[in-house]
Amino acid sequence: AVSFSFPSHAQQIDDGFLIFQHTTLINQGKKYPITGIWSPKAIDQYDIMCIFHYRYSRTENYFMICSESQSNSWTTSLTGMKELFLKNDQIAKENGVTSKIEKNVSDKFTFSGFYGEGPAQYALRGPLVKEYSGRGYAYTIYVIYKFENGQSSMELHLGDFYLGKSSLVWTFSCAEDFDNIIRALNWSDFMMTFNNQVKQYQDQQNAAKAAAEKQKNESALFD
Repeated sequence: AVSFSFPSHAQQIDDGFLIFQHTTLINQGKKYPITGIWSPKAIDQYDIMCIFHYRYSRTENYFMICSESQSNSWTTSLTGMKELFLKNDQIAKENGVTSKIEKNVSDKFTFSGFYGEGPAQYALRGPLVKEYSGRGYAYTIYVIYKFENGQSSMELHLGDFYLGKSSLVWTFSCAEDFDNIIRALNWSDFMMTFNNQVKQYQDQQNAAKAAAEKQKNESALFD
């Protein structure tokens, strides 16, 4: 389980974690901020990408990617989704399909990480799973291919085991829609931002220590 907060705007939170703005994911004209969270006390342990999903009242919900392998599951699946989208679109158009088509193709793709609320201390979060275990907070991702009125689209839905329902997350209606999200979730870019944040923080800490030491030494001149 994930036991810490995932704020989107505050610069520092009570339990010692720091957050930073990374980039913005754009889908169908809507912007989804991507932030990062880390701990100066455990720099090697926490470098978490938080993708904003939606806000309900005072609760904000995020997808949380905690490692390069989890990030790779997203970019690999999104790349595969794009290929299937283009293939199916070509099949539909070459064969003059006029029927309304809707296919669940979720079994072809895997998404790893966590999903849940932030930044409340007792927020509810759980893992993204391929299949529900039948207990607790767990989420899965459904991928739907659609063809209607001569147009292909793909939808990514989030299934919530606890609530027993799913909701639409993103819609893809062209190759660029996939590329936008694949670019935004690039782990190397995220780590570059993270490392810059760490360096900036450490430089500030070292400057503060040096200033305190200088003040102490100069004060000692008058003892």
